[in-house]
Amino acid sequence: MREHWCKPLLGTIKCNVNGAIFVDNNATDWATIVRDAMGDFVRCIFGFSHGMLEPFMVEAIVARVLLSWLRSWHVDGVVLEIDNQQL
Repeated sequence: MREHWCKPLLGTIKCNVNGAIFVDNNATDWATIVRDAMGDFVRCIFGFSHGMLEPFMVEAIVARVLLSWLRSWHVDGVVLEIDNQQL
């Protein structure tokens, strides 16, 4: 099965969230990409932290930052795509 990115429905935006843990560098990176219903880039939010966090916590932090930004931007109709099934 081949997976690929799909546009959200018209009138919505799609936010892809991901994090990475670098054991050798004792660091954690995260990012979210926001695209509109046409698939056009809207915004990228990213961050870096010294120290390693659990994967669940990394994506939870990213989701919180993203949702805070979306609230300040007064966005409705959001598709949030996260690969962590617990979140």
